[in-house]
Amino acid sequence: MENNFSGKPQTTMIICSLPADLNENITSWKEYRLDFLHSLNQFAQNVDKKTILTIREPDEGGKRHFAKTQKNIFYKKMIAKYDCLVDWEILKYDKKINLPSHNLVLSYHNFGKWEINQLENIIALANQLPARFLKLAIPINSYQQLGQIKKLIETSDKPVIWAGLGKLGKLSRALYKFLGAAATFYGLEKFPTAPNQLTRQEADKFRLKKLTANSSIGGIVGGEQVAKSLGLEFYNQYFNSHNYDAVYLPFYCDNFNDFWDWLQGSSGFLGFSITMPFKEKIAKKLDQKQPINLFLPSSNIAANTDIIAFQKALTHLQINEHHKILLWGYGGTATTFLLAAKKFKENIYVDGRNKTKLQKFIKKFNLKSATSAPISQYHLLVNCTPRGTSTTSLQQEMLPKFTKLIDLPYQKKPTELVQFCQQNSLQFVSGQQFWYWQAEEQLKYFIKQLKGKL
Repeated sequence: MENNFSGKPQTTMIICSLPADLNENITSWKEYRLDFLHSLNQFAQNVDKKTILTIREPDEGGKRHFAKTQKNIFYKKMIAKYDCLVDWEILKYDKKINLPSHNLVLSYHNFGKWEINQLENIIALANQLPARFLKLAIPINSYQQLGQIKKLIETSDKPVIWAGLGKLGKLSRALYKFLGAAATFYGLEKFPTAPNQLTRQEADKFRLKKLTANSSIGGIVGGEQVAKSLGLEFYNQYFNSHNYDAVYLPFYCDNFNDFWDWLQGSSGFLGFSITMPFKEKIAKKLDQKQPINLFLPSSNIAANTDIIAFQKALTHLQINEHHKILLWGYGGTATTFLLAAKKFKENIYVDGRNKTKLQKFIKKFNLKSATSAPISQYHLLVNCTPRGTSTTSLQQEMLPKFTKLIDLPYQKKPTELVQFCQQNSLQFVSGQQFWYWQAEEQLKYFIKQLKGKL
């Protein structure tokens, strides 16, 4: 399965960006940010050919100002001694600086508004100047911009070092090969040198050093919660342990049309898990009647593995047609539960906080309202809402009586509903267990896709 990467640079550099006063043993590519020092005379790190020395000015996102002459003299001394790379802002560079082109990284930083005309001019200027690399550090706040920067990088006659900023900054860095760049940066979690920087743990998890021009890209599409998805660990560990050239990334999205248009203009993706709030939106794009939580664009396959997970949960908890079920929620996941529990429909009661949406849901599926037809005790509570998590607490004294639970949310510590079940010796299926059941099914699709069997 081949991706549509730009084939230009053969160089691959995953660069650890460090404050110059931090002692950290990095044996591969590294950048020392000397503007973190009060004086250049303080610099006492090991430097070699895989080192980039950077003195960033305050208007470039740096910490301190150093005189242009002082900076130039220091750079030339370090180049002569170590044959290292040095960084200079392209709009402040002129021929009088006269640094060796083989050691020079020309960089452009923009922390403000996206300006495509300016970027075109920067790349045109870089193409005229002698340098080894062009570094771009600009905000990426939409998938449209991600597509535009990919096309712009193709016009550079120098290998590009990519340092995305903005809402999609981290994702864009993980996609550096997809963008056609030669390199990207990561930092140390407690000592970042730039906003939206990948951490060393994330760089390792996404195996950035192993990504190739043919790597298959997959991931999870959703809101801010995708950064904490269990899938990032689960799928990447599986791909690594089974030697698949693939990666699973968090595709944060706040505008599904923006993501969808970008996806339609790209190719070669492995597949995407779809989470809230986009399960129903992608179903409409694909003319599907039921919510979708998995899409394989190369094969145009859409599926909902939550249905299988719900069926496993109902079997595990030994729920039958005579049991009374309380369903919390009226979104895509609640709709999926109804698909999995068709034979239990006569005994399903629904509740939710937004009464207008709740009534539409009840009318659409011809269900019973838990408030208009209350039950003294339910055999099963199915929570398809964030209730009981760290963001949406609940009052236990207001809980309906139930004996078993399917709780969809998951977080590091048990949710309040799971804790309640543990304290009262009630059977439950946690969000983690539910997630694992549906992830096993998605993995089967990913493996078939990787093996070319779809």
